[in-house]
Amino acid sequence: MIPSVWTDFYPEFTLEETVDSFLAQDLHASEISLIHLEKLKQRGPAQKVGAQVASFLCDRGFAIPQGHLTFAGGLVTPESRDEIRRDLDLYLAMGVSNAVLHFSGGKDLPEAEQFARRLAGVRELCDYVKGTPIYLCLENLASNPQTITAERLRAIMDAVDSPNLAICLDTGHLHLSRGRGDTEQTQRQFIRSAGKDLRALHIANNNGTGDDHLMPYSSRRGVDWQEVVRALREIGYKGLFNLEILAEQHGPLEIRHAKLKFIRQMLALMLSDEFLS
Repeated sequence: MIPSVWTDFYPEFTLEETVDSFLAQDLHASEISLIHLEKLKQRGPAQKVGAQVASFLCDRGFAIPQGHLTFAGGLVTPESRDEIRRDLDLYLAMGVSNAVLHFSGGKDLPEAEQFARRLAGVRELCDYVKGTPIYLCLENLASNPQTITAERLRAIMDAVDSPNLAICLDTGHLHLSRGRGDTEQTQRQFIRSAGKDLRALHIANNNGTGDDHLMPYSSRRGVDWQEVVRALREIGYKGLFNLEILAEQHGPLEIRHAKLKFIRQMLALMLSDEFLS
């Protein structure tokens, strides 16, 4: 597994400044956040900007194999799907292969119609990336009963039947779903059920009552991280062990640099053999 922190750890930086800050702490991979996605989209045409970023990343020896897709508008309107297609154009040019997708939108629709229109949106996007290296990674959402377990995400995948669909586990969302009593599925059960279709991770912690986006080992009632790492090893997961830690981006820059140094040391330990012994 590859240690990673999402780029939103430094929301005020450009993507290039963020990459250099990560490299200074021996981090060589990341997930691009929505903030940096929007900044890149404002620079110009997707193919041109994506090629420039890809060249920069190659020169730096840095990888961004994972990125989030716009989710504010969901999947049910043509306008929101157009926005996601612009994201995908940029990601394809950059070399981002795992694009995290929220199965959302149409919250005011009857449940059956809502599900059908979301499903149609996923099909349309899968057709758009057909024949490319991009996987649309469906994320489990604590706010959406249609996605809270691996089995429910797999049901969506089976209905769409596309080789470009995969799964993203958000550990914080699953821990929150369990804390609320919405599911009894454990992290290990989710990971083993997702199996080879698990291509992306959002590693985040909380106390089971709110989606806090904390770093690991930051709550007494938090995620069992040994369970997570052990299960990922059991299925042979080789992707980013990516921290999506919105709560940790606050404070003076010097504090965040120091925090990132600690996070890098923590990730090295968590991904080592000694962690599970």
